[in-house]
Amino acid sequence: MLSLKDSDMQVIASGVPPFWVDKMELSLRADAPIAMLRFFSIVPPNVLIESSRLQTTASHVKRMIDVLCRSLDYYPTKAEPKAS
Repeated sequence: MLSLKDSDMQVIASGVPPFWVDKMELSLRADAPIAMLRFFSIVPPNVLIESSRLQTTASHVKRMIDVLCRSLDYYPTKAEPKAS
C-alpha cells in the first residue's frame, strides 16, 4: 500500500492519448480484495470494443469512487430491495 498522499506525488504525463468510454464493468474476486475495471466503446451496430482494463485493490476502487462522487457532487443512494 502506498504511504504517500496524492498531494505528495509528482505527476508525469505519459503521452497516453485519451479514449472515449461508453460502458464500464466492475468485477470483484470472491477470494481476494482485487477488482478489475473494464472500459468499452460502443461502435454501431451494437458492438462493444474493449478499450482498456485495469486491475487494482478494491480499496483503491472505493477511493476512486469517492473522488468521482465529490468531483461530480453526486452521491447515489442504495436502492431499496424489490418486493417479491
